Amino acid sequence: MGSSHGELEGRTKIVEEKLASELVFSQTPMRNFIRRLEYEALSIHTVVFYNRPFLMDEHEDIYNAIKERNAEKAQALMQEHLQKDLEFCLHLLQRRK
Repeated sequence: MGSSHGELEGRTKIVEEKLASELVFSQTPMRNFIRRLEYEALSIHTVVFYNRPFLMDEHEDIYNAIKERNAEKAQALMQEHLQKDLEFCLHLLQRRK
């Protein structure tokens, strides 16, 4: 599924069944997590294009919390991450005025 460093290879199609199996989660929580990531994709273009600080570090922290099966930590990290994405996008919009 990924490289020797535990990262997903570029353009790797994530199959929820396989990911759930590898991370020892049932499919329902994994499906919900993937939906949240899809929702986040609405702002991904902006935060990636404009290189939001600490973006990749946050993704790694979220992934590690999931891998550790720490759902509470993963959820808190994801909420913080989405809030930072939103604030970054709003900051960019305000700069354009």
